[in-house]
Amino acid sequence: MSANIPLSLSELERIRLKARKRLPTSGTGSLVRRRLGHSLEFREHRAYQPGDDIRNVDWRASARYGLSTDYLVRAYEAEEQFCLLVGVDVRPTMLLPRDAPKLLFARWTLLCLAHIAAREDIKAAFVPLYGPPETRVEFAAGTAIVAAANRFAARLDQVAASPAPQPEALNASAMVRSLPQSSATILISDFYMAELGPLITLVQEARRGFRQVVLCELDTWPAERALLDGQMVRLRAVGGEPARDGDFEPSESDLDKAARAIEEQMERLRAATRLGGVIHTGWRAPAQTRSTEALADAFRQWFADFAEACELFGRRG
Repeated sequence: MSANIPLSLSELERIRLKARKRLPTSGTGSLVRRRLGHSLEFREHRAYQPGDDIRNVDWRASARYGLSTDYLVRAYEAEEQFCLLVGVDVRPTMLLPRDAPKLLFARWTLLCLAHIAAREDIKAAFVPLYGPPETRVEFAAGTAIVAAANRFAARLDQVAASPAPQPEALNASAMVRSLPQSSATILISDFYMAELGPLITLVQEARRGFRQVVLCELDTWPAERALLDGQMVRLRAVGGEPARDGDFEPSESDLDKAARAIEEQMERLRAATRLGGVIHTGWRAPAQTRSTEALADAFRQWFADFAEACELFGRRG
């Protein structure tokens, strides 16, 4: 295991190589598959494979040359380096559960992504989803990606502990609008925010054209609920469920209501972002995830599947 992450560098290299195999290639040489539009030069048609963006299907060519069950996909030659933006939610709910916080899981995720990205022909940057606006976000390449990720990870607890802006204001909105077409945005959050509208707008901006968005949901409610027996809590607003003033000891009915509010929130988010170029993935914590060691074990079992689901690695532009 590396100093700051639950996976060794050799394990991350195996994950990187396995994730590359998920992306189909055509012909020889470097992989050129991208889901992009007019900024890229058309290269060739190839057979549709699971995971391809449906927006790249050439329906006319498919009808003319494909078999009845086949589609032909337009492949493009990259003109610009692929960029990866990782946004991490830093609101107070990400510090829960106290002994196995989601923010630590998010930190491990971005650091592991950085180690893999450093071995790829891409650029990467990291930004908090909330907090003071970032005046300047620089994309790093090569080993500088790992250094940038370590600096960002060191800031996470400090940003999370600072008072949340009222009302909640997304920090990454302006950033995603300036991303090149050859880019992907990963948003890591529990998505417990009171108002989904700004987030949905952010996702729509981030996928504009042929860019890609990955929504990574960290769901630790089962573990949080298991720790609440006999505890005093404070209820924040989630979706349509209003906040409750003061501390109180929750009843089973209160906890059931909170669970329904969280699930309804996620259903609304999934329905509003079920769009081309948007990938939904995440992690649901077992109720017994009550320590850093248990969290690390869960992370080791999860990350390889997440890296494959993102469909990021093994591409140029």
